[in-house]
Amino acid sequence: MPFLRFKRWQYLTPLAPHVAVCTSRRRYLWKGDQNGATLVDYKSDMDELLNPMGDRQSDYEVAWEKYNVRFDDTGIEIVEDKKETPLTPKETPSTPAARPVGRPKK
Repeated sequence: MPFLRFKRWQYLTPLAPHVAVCTSRRRYLWKGDQNGATLVDYKSDMDELLNPMGDRQSDYEVAWEKYNVRFDDTGIEIVEDKKETPLTPKETPSTPAARPVGRPKK
């Protein structure tokens, strides 16, 4: 289920939240918390909010930071390389000492 953000979320106050009513008669409430992001439970509602009918422009966008996805200034996704670094001699895993076989000496 995606998180959608109301693009003008900075102007919302506790007294004036934003409510969207979809054709499925479900309502979604945007308040100023969580940077204006709200969980939209149904794909049909998400499609309707992101791609409105007619020549209108959508007032919503996907809240990508909830999914740990970031973009640079040109709109290209920033991919962090998580390469494993080789272990240094201090970080080598130590093996436990082998126990001697047999009965201990007196």
